Order: sequence, then C-alpha cells, then structure tokens
Amino acid sequence: MAGRRIDRERLASDLVSLAQVGLTALREKWLELYGRPAPAGFRTQFLVQCIGFKLQERALGGLKPSVRRLLAAIAEGGRGPSPIVGPFRLI
Repeated sequence: MAGRRIDRERLASDLVSLAQVGLTALREKWLELYGRPAPAGFRTQFLVQCIGFKLQERALGGLKPSVRRLLAAIAEGGRGPSPIVGPFRLI
C-alpha cells in the first residue's frame, strides 16, 4: 500500500507542476505521453487538462475493458445497452 501512496504523491506533484510550465514544455510532455505531436490548435489550458488526465490514467488505471468496448461500439455507430427503467429494460 505504501507504493500506491508514493504514486499518488508523485501524481499530485506532477499535476501541480503542469500549471507552472510553458507551452513548449507542455507540447514536449504531450509527445512523450501520446507518442505524436499535440495538434497545433490546442491551447495551453486544454493541453494541461489532457496531459493531467493521461498522467492520472497511467498512475491510477484507465477505463475497464468493458467500458472501452462499449465506447468503441458507440463510436462506430452502434448502440450502447438500453437504459433500464425500473425492473424493465427499454426496447
């Protein structure tokens, strides 16, 4: 459990430092994390948010595989599961 605490402390420190670096450093960090250059139109604050999300994902874990599959199906034009209303499922 102590290892997890150190990871959270490091994560908190990394997140705080994002607000203190310039655009060039953020673009370099993006390249490191995402493996491709940041799109030219992305503003500083948006880069901070995206990089922060990626750092949290790496430190704490990402989406469950079932959620990834659901999102991929929806993105391809499929439907997600029908919402449940009471004890019945809508058709």
